[in-house]
Amino acid sequence: MRTAAAGLILLLAACAGSSGTAPPHPTPTAVASFRVGAPVGLAVAAGQVWAASSDTGTIVGRDVATGRLTHTVQVGPTPLRVLAAGGLVWVSVFGAGRVRAVDPESGRVVRDVAVPGQPEGLAAGFGSIWVVRQAARLLTRISPAGRVMQSQPLGSEPRLVTTSTRSVLVSDFRDGTLNRIDPASGRRVVSARLCDGPQGLAAAGTTVWVACTTDGRLLAVDEGTLHITARLPLSGEPDAVRVVSGRLFVAATEGPTVYEMSADPAAPRILRRQPLGRAYALRDQANVDLAVAGGRVWVSSFSEGRVAVAPG
Repeated sequence: MRTAAAGLILLLAACAGSSGTAPPHPTPTAVASFRVGAPVGLAVAAGQVWAASSDTGTIVGRDVATGRLTHTVQVGPTPLRVLAAGGLVWVSVFGAGRVRAVDPESGRVVRDVAVPGQPEGLAAGFGSIWVVRQAARLLTRISPAGRVMQSQPLGSEPRLVTTSTRSVLVSDFRDGTLNRIDPASGRRVVSARLCDGPQGLAAAGTTVWVACTTDGRLLAVDEGTLHITARLPLSGEPDAVRVVSGRLFVAATEGPTVYEMSADPAAPRILRRQPLGRAYALRDQANVDLAVAGGRVWVSSFSEGRVAVAPG
């Protein structure tokens, strides 16, 4: 996501109002979907899919089985990322400089944490919530009770974060690098430049999967050495990455499109490619996300204002 909050908000309005002719795509398989204003982050908690509506300042819950609206919760200007952890739904509120947590049963905000400097990426691990503060160039650790703990300096434009069994890992969009942070000591190791525009991350075993949105490829990176073990070209701006039950999913912004892939760190391959719409590639004006639940893959489509659903 672009760094300037004011520019981001203008772009949200521009994308929502676009009336240009969509590029040609294969006709997608018919899928259920639901409307959400400029959705970005997705997460699943308490049998609900939660979507961050970046232009309405809300997160929206929908029943996984029926698609029924369960909650609409005001969280503040430009919410971006959503995380299910510790029985709560955490959301980074980019425009307010806050991380807020919602009880998924009641829909009430139960944590409110000040983390100024454009909070974006969220992850859970090592008994904590981790938030990337993009403009502040910090990784901040938050306790489950909502107490701010230590912060770790990062590079030029950190974006997203994930955790493995050993490390906290942060992508840097501008530097093209991967940061590996030891959660106990805070020691940070930075890779050589991996690609242009690394963004979405997922860790599985000793491999970190990195979506290079600008370059249009997926990387397998060894967590210990931070060296690339495999590269796979992916069209349509690969963005979000998830590993679920040994299966690797990638969402690309154009369409959006969901890829299901083998998770072989030496030779990943595409098993299925499914376009879910006719949206243009976002060109770093916004992002998409994905979640897997209820035998379906849920993908946010920012410029179409909806969350698309495909068979899982």
